[in-house]
Amino acid sequence: MRLWKHSNGTYYVIIDRNHKRSLGTKNKAEAERIFKALKKSDFQKKIADLEKTETISEFFADCLEDYKYKKEKATYTSMSYSLNAFEGFIGEKLLNGVTKKDLSDFTTHRLKAGYAKTSINIDIRNIKAAFSKAVEWEKLAQNPLNGFKQLKIDKNLPKFLTFDDLDKFANILGDNPLRHAFFFYVLTGCRRSEALVLTWDDIDFTRMVVHIRKTKNHEARDIPICDSLYELLNGITPKQGYLFPGKIKGTHLDKDTMTHNIKDCLTEAGFPDMRLHDLRHTFASLLALSGETLQTIRDLLGHSDIRTTEIYAHLTADHLKAAVNKLKVNVSTTDKDIDEKQ
Repeated sequence: MRLWKHSNGTYYVIIDRNHKRSLGTKNKAEAERIFKALKKSDFQKKIADLEKTETISEFFADCLEDYKYKKEKATYTSMSYSLNAFEGFIGEKLLNGVTKKDLSDFTTHRLKAGYAKTSINIDIRNIKAAFSKAVEWEKLAQNPLNGFKQLKIDKNLPKFLTFDDLDKFANILGDNPLRHAFFFYVLTGCRRSEALVLTWDDIDFTRMVVHIRKTKNHEARDIPICDSLYELLNGITPKQGYLFPGKIKGTHLDKDTMTHNIKDCLTEAGFPDMRLHDLRHTFASLLALSGETLQTIRDLLGHSDIRTTEIYAHLTADHLKAAVNKLKVNVSTTDKDIDEKQ
């Protein structure tokens, strides 16, 4: 058994030709201290312990392999990006040696590098989820990152188009094929990916609903077809295959193409700061302004947590105020009225 320093600076203990294990440190003095402790203790027992201890590199590889086949492609891609970034930052560390301090240092590093807080929070959630998987697989007794909080972000009110804005878009788009996609998002509140994978089999004209099967939270939902949406759908031909087909037969429109096309449309109409997802906000916001409850809006949007829907709460409050202000009651009493009653 000997001490060895990897080219990345991490110290290892070499057990034999086929076995080595990271000591989880790049500090020479710390590595020598651990190595001496190993030599003084029960040699065979320590080797057995080392054999059982995984590095984060080994665990992350297994974790991503699991995600690759059990999760959506977007989820796997996001998880892969976060875990690789974290591993690259802390080095070849033992799985059971990762602490909240490591994640805190990683977070600070990302902030200094200019990453957005929303992006960093995704990394934090993904990394914590991976360590929860380690607990599930009985590789760790508990998640060492439990209690680590995400970065606080000032919540901006959602951007949305008004009814007047939508009239403007109807004139701008005219017979442009993009008109169908634009107003479909407005009239259903679908997420980008939910609409792209829809086929005409998902459009139920008998029950007058759109079946949303592939959702973010894996819970299917139905969105009622309103009169405007019915008119829009009737104008789309042919009614077979994908609702929004791609250039190659049998494929749907590429997500990036849809995003850029809608973005260009918004910019041309004078809304350069808006994006495709704001059409979902438009759907929810106009419902809120029309008096719908947050619970109804939540069900239509497919939010798993009502707190996500609460970004529209200020709009329902404004609607209630407007409704109450319609009560025009004369509650004033003049001195003359009092004298006459006496």
